Amino acid sequence: METTFYKKKSVKINYNGCFFHSLSELKYALVIEGEFAFLREGIEIYYDPHLQESTLYIREHTRKYRPDFLIRNWSDSKAYLIEIKPSGFDNYEQLAIRQKVSEPFIKTYNYDWEYKVVYTDEIILSEKQQLKFDALRNKKSACTAKLRMQALDEKYNRQGHQQYFHSVPNFKNCKLSNEQYRLFVRRGVVRPGK
Repeated sequence: METTFYKKKSVKINYNGCFFHSLSELKYALVIEGEFAFLREGIEIYYDPHLQESTLYIREHTRKYRPDFLIRNWSDSKAYLIEIKPSGFDNYEQLAIRQKVSEPFIKTYNYDWEYKVVYTDEIILSEKQQLKFDALRNKKSACTAKLRMQALDEKYNRQGHQQYFHSVPNFKNCKLSNEQYRLFVRRGVVRPGK
């Protein structure tokens, strides 16, 4: 039996200065934010769709894959390139291509990342996280975020509102600069600030 997915219009939302394309991505961020540092933007893998290989040579037919998250555990420093998919997602060909282009990319740049698909039924919020999620997605917050996105779209001629948000979350208790934070997530290294 084949599963059919109907793409619903996703709610786009801003949380701690980061742009989320869906409530599932926001939910995932709430689950990991205490234990993991994460990046939302700036991870792009270019690949040749015919060869299904990552490439540095951008040509007319080259495609770009942007994973949903790059995360690194604060305590054990393990890193994961994360793709969020709905429960029951069955486009195995798409997932296989993404894994096939991600793993050589990771190896080429000597990253210690592991590619991982997370399904929405695996994202389980604690009671406190659920309250935060509900507050963020309540009708007023969702409408406000949607209106903000529409205003940005109009103001910037629909050139991609994601660029007006940050790849590094605005966590008040983080003692790292944005560059130190990015370096930690990408490489697991913390260099002293200037």
